[in-house]
Amino acid sequence: MTTGIYKIINTTNGKFYIGSSVKIEQRWVEHKSDLRLERHHSRHLQRAYDKYGADAFEFKIVEEVENPKRLLIREQHYLDTLTPYQRDVGYNSVKNAHNCLGFKHTEESKK
Repeated sequence: MTTGIYKIINTTNGKFYIGSSVKIEQRWVEHKSDLRLERHHSRHLQRAYDKYGADAFEFKIVEEVENPKRLLIREQHYLDTLTPYQRDVGYNSVKNAHNCLGFKHTEESKK
């Protein structure tokens, strides 16, 4: 499994989403599943996926990161320099990198 920064690119209009993961390949499967099931957390990306279809999107690893503790630092670098949170540039919803590592859902939220 690859740890690092990835990009989901709309090959039709060039807009993109930046993310990071300790298991990029698994994260990509999750993104595709969420988009197919119309429940992706980025409404902007979901609308584009619905409009252009799955074949219009490609996945690329931007940077492999050896130390998982540096993931958010590197992701923030790409958010700052590429500005995918700007609607005319990309599909990210927020300007700041964050993750859910160690987050535990309550039994109520699982239901």
